[in-house]
Amino acid sequence: MKALDLVEIGKLDFEPLDLARFPCLVLAREAAAAEQSLAIALNAANEIAVQAFLDELIRYTAIPIVIEQVLSKTCAEEANTIDAIQAIDAESRRQAAEAVKQQTT
Repeated sequence: MKALDLVEIGKLDFEPLDLARFPCLVLAREAAAAEQSLAIALNAANEIAVQAFLDELIRYTAIPIVIEQVLSKTCAEEANTIDAIQAIDAESRRQAAEAVKQQTT
């Protein structure tokens, strides 16, 4: 792959974010502004949902649905220990797997 050469490109155009088209951006912003547990849950749910999409178990448009279902069940709290982080991650992955199953039925 060729290295990115910004001089060669010359200019970049930026447009406003289309939050309706990219709902995961909304979820990520909300998780980032909340307690740490939501960012942990979002990451775990996203990994499960994206893998399910790559495995052709769910549609691309189901990814934010899975993430949102997990976030809605996650208690907003600080995660100050590795044990707390691992517990939130494990529970979020379990919930995401369940949400994926719901999308496939």
